Amino acid sequence: AFDRNGQMVVSPDSTLYNVNLSTLVATAKPVATGAIAFGDLASNPDPNYMADLRVSKTASNTTPGNTVSFTVTVTNDGPNGTTDVRVLDPLPAGLTFVSATTSQGVYSSTAIVGPPAYPAGTWRVGTLTNGATATLTINANVTGTTPITNTAQVSYSDLYDPDSIPNNNVTPQDDQASVTITPSPDIQVVKTATSSFAVGTNATYSLAVNNTLGSFTTGANTYTVTDVLPTGLTFVSAAGTGWTCALNTPAAGDNVVGGSRMVCTSAAAMLPGASNANAITLTVLPGAAAAPSVTNTATVSGGGEPASNNGNNSSTISTTVCTAGGCPDLVVLKTSAASFTVGAPGSYTLSIRNNGGLTTGLNNYVISDTLPTGLTLTTAIGGAGWTIGVGWTCTVGAAGGNQVTCNSSAPLLPGATSTTIVFPVTVANTVANCVATPATLCAVNIATVSGGGEPAAVTGNNSTSLTTPVIAFDLTVTKIKTVAGNFVLGVNTATYTLTVNNIGGTASTGTYTVTDPLPAGLTLNAAPTAGAGWACPANLPLAGDNVATGGRVVCTNSTAIAAGGTSSTIVFPVAVGAAAVPSVTNAASVSDPTESP
Repeated sequence: AFDRNGQMVVSPDSTLYNVNLSTLVATAKPVATGAIAFGDLASNPDPNYMADLRVSKTASNTTPGNTVSFTVTVTNDGPNGTTDVRVLDPLPAGLTFVSATTSQGVYSSTAIVGPPAYPAGTWRVGTLTNGATATLTINANVTGTTPITNTAQVSYSDLYDPDSIPNNNVTPQDDQASVTITPSPDIQVVKTATSSFAVGTNATYSLAVNNTLGSFTTGANTYTVTDVLPTGLTFVSAAGTGWTCALNTPAAGDNVVGGSRMVCTSAAAMLPGASNANAITLTVLPGAAAAPSVTNTATVSGGGEPASNNGNNSSTISTTVCTAGGCPDLVVLKTSAASFTVGAPGSYTLSIRNNGGLTTGLNNYVISDTLPTGLTLTTAIGGAGWTIGVGWTCTVGAAGGNQVTCNSSAPLLPGATSTTIVFPVTVANTVANCVATPATLCAVNIATVSGGGEPAAVTGNNSTSLTTPVIAFDLTVTKIKTVAGNFVLGVNTATYTLTVNNIGGTASTGTYTVTDPLPAGLTLNAAPTAGAGWACPANLPLAGDNVATGGRVVCTNSTAIAAGGTSSTIVFPVAVGAAAVPSVTNAASVSDPTESP
């Protein structure tokens, strides 16, 4: 090969020789203070043909949580510029590549097969003039739990480097640099208001601690949550499974009204990415000074977390504090039909109205309706008869499956009404007697609403009772033929017997009427034989009746039929004509104007 001065150079062993082409005499070259560069044997220590490359490396956090960034800087200290510089920085075990950015060139976290081929983690910097600098930033997830060393080094240069050998992993040389990180916990506290805040009514915060951003367990280390309550909030209590909580003496700068500083400690280990399963419930009493809103901060410390990870250890929230007349005030709107009938389907319609002066916001509110004795749900949730409005989620719970509970977080502005819930019921004769009229039945049903940011001071109107009269008696008619065997053509002694039954829960009222229009083929052979209370006058046929002999039986009775009882009978004979062959169907009906349709 020839060096840049046109001198022939050979290397039969580790020594380089200059070859005189005239005499073919080889003379050993002097040993350079630097080392051989790769590529074109640019080994001449002539300062006019060398580039001193220097690498430095830093980490965004040497005790990181689950993410870290590395910055690699390569500088050409000259005296010459290079046209092909490469830096190798493969991520070691315990780090997972996320992304990379460069000031110039291209970085590949995976190997390139080529040609040309490049190993994983190669940064192809390219040209680097004398005095120039290029940077590479690698973002990674931390998956290891022991210290991790990450090294970057020059792997190739097309010029001789006087004090380094590319890609030789020799630490003292300045063309490589390393940084070691130690995976660590990174704990946070998340504070939320779990109730409405109203002056004079206890309110609650939830304080949850997690290590979701950490890369190492908190182990047996104790961590502490501190909450200095601002003016207007008075400490009531604090508790949580696995937590030891106390009200401490205030420190300098704290709100000192009532000594309102909550301190809770726990040693429950939190693995990387995990949380303490048990939150702290902090109960406070808002005073007038807290209105119209109050800002409160909770801070967590300890847990083996290094100071470098403390930047996210606080959680601050502002909560609206309402005063009398300005808070949400929820009421239940409940309707049904004007009356129910035993054995007949019925339904209730429910909704919520906010009568207060403040929106419910994102607070969840719950409506609960436990059906009284005698009422049962006709179908399962979502079945026939159900309508569940937008925003509601309903379940059927206790009381034998007859408790309807529905939840919603849809905001209700002052004066607004929610979407409706309709559910079907079946009425039995076991409903209670009405208070005002004990001789009749009534379905008394109560629905209650809770939540929605409503303070306890305005919950006195949260229940709505609806009384629906129940039409208790229910009349049916039974019809049988009173001769053994089949009817015979030409016979005039065939008879029917009619009986009225009351399957309702109380005695019948009013006058009930039995009507039997005889079909073609049957004619009334004699006046009906009616039992006690029945009146069966002669009746003219109506359009559509069998008119052969005026075949319509109509009988009335005003004698009350007890619940579960029957009337006296009506018996009437018929003559069987040819039109009845081969079979005949005869229907009778009963009606009472005081009975529910």
